Amino acid sequence: MSESWSRIEKFWLVEALEQVERHGYFEDNEALGCLARDASLLEASDEELIVRRALELSVRDPRASKLRTNIGHLATSARRVLIVCILVSLLAGMSAASAIFGAGSSINVMTAWIALVGINLLSLMLTVSMVLAVPGQMQFSLPGAWLWLLGRVGRKYNAPLLLRSLGTLVARTGKIGAFLTNVSHILWIAITAGAIAGCLWFFLFRQYAFVWETTILSKGFFVAFTDLVGRIPCTVELFGPCPSASDVADLADSDETRKAWSRWLLGSIIVYGLLPRMAALFASLWSSRRSIGKLSVDFTNPYYFLLAKRIRERISSGDEIVDPDPGNVTPTGSSPSSGACDLPRRVLGAIVPFEVRNLPDIDATSFKSPVSLLKNVQTYAGQQHALQLLSTAPVSNLLFIADAGVSADRGVFRFLRQVRERTTNLKVALLGQDDARKDKLENWVDGLEEMGIAHQDVFSQLEPALDWLSNQEGVSS
Repeated sequence: MSESWSRIEKFWLVEALEQVERHGYFEDNEALGCLARDASLLEASDEELIVRRALELSVRDPRASKLRTNIGHLATSARRVLIVCILVSLLAGMSAASAIFGAGSSINVMTAWIALVGINLLSLMLTVSMVLAVPGQMQFSLPGAWLWLLGRVGRKYNAPLLLRSLGTLVARTGKIGAFLTNVSHILWIAITAGAIAGCLWFFLFRQYAFVWETTILSKGFFVAFTDLVGRIPCTVELFGPCPSASDVADLADSDETRKAWSRWLLGSIIVYGLLPRMAALFASLWSSRRSIGKLSVDFTNPYYFLLAKRIRERISSGDEIVDPDPGNVTPTGSSPSSGACDLPRRVLGAIVPFEVRNLPDIDATSFKSPVSLLKNVQTYAGQQHALQLLSTAPVSNLLFIADAGVSADRGVFRFLRQVRERTTNLKVALLGQDDARKDKLENWVDGLEEMGIAHQDVFSQLEPALDWLSNQEGVSS
């Protein structure tokens, strides 16, 4: 069971991270660096890489760590809420027996059988039929009550998000009905056990006359029904003989007849209520266990496809320096003239376009001070190359050009943070705002604000941004 829970927890965490990153991002540079240092992951599948990233984030990122902790808390709360629901179900079964046997000294056998056996049996037949027919579109009242209580109890553990992510994960297996029927069967077993306990209590300490009543049905119907229902229970030695046909027809009220009726009713509850539910529960648990093995990452979701691509690019590129430091090497060429050292060095400006579609032509020679125009960054390797250039030749003024129509994920803002660390004066030109989708534009604006980039440092048009860069002082003291 621990292995099954470990698998559920890992994929549950992956799905929860995806739900959170729909509206934000996690800083995963350190986690991806750890993956890049593990040579064994070069042969790993995309799914393994995504799961490993989630686990690394849960160790290094406080928010991801809290999500994983909350998953454990919610699982514990689920077990506790289920125990409470089982106790309530036991009381409900006892109450059902009390409603039937506490009203008087005579019991209508048809009413008692339908209330204590028939409803349970009908519910089981409907549940099994629905699981087989439309397992992904089922609605359960008892599991629904359990989930509702769990959502209330686990609110402080971010239950709505975690339950939503778990539901999405389980639904992909096509066996969400099997998972929910586990709870349904457990609660129905508790109700049935409560009903059996209630019946035993009343049969032990009260005496009843068993009757049937009708206006339009014949005696033969009740005789046939009693015989049909009692065939299986009455063949079991534990229950003993059931009422005879003459006793049923004549409504006999002898001591032996009353005992025979009580055995018939208790046997029916056990054989048609308790045992089928237990068999259905075992089958449902077996199906659920098989479904756990089918838990997977949904690569039809672009989020996972792009995430796997980004992780693999990071692993493939690596971050280590391959060539060792050669130390103090004596130059072999001609020494530079002394006059060259006396010239003031210019501090270059830089333009870094990031995944800009239809990037306008920019003439780097038109600026008052020398400006370095980098290639449009499209990949992780391109990011590393740009950062290397900026580290080699630091700049005071940098213009970061972005496309508002491109999704702003955590990788974008991580790269932008690294760029900002390599300059003293950063401005952002966020182009295409008028044509961008509202949610994508909001992600850009929220992300820039979270980074502390003021609104006045963000240009919506390219020309004013280029004018700003052109007017900056380009000579250092």
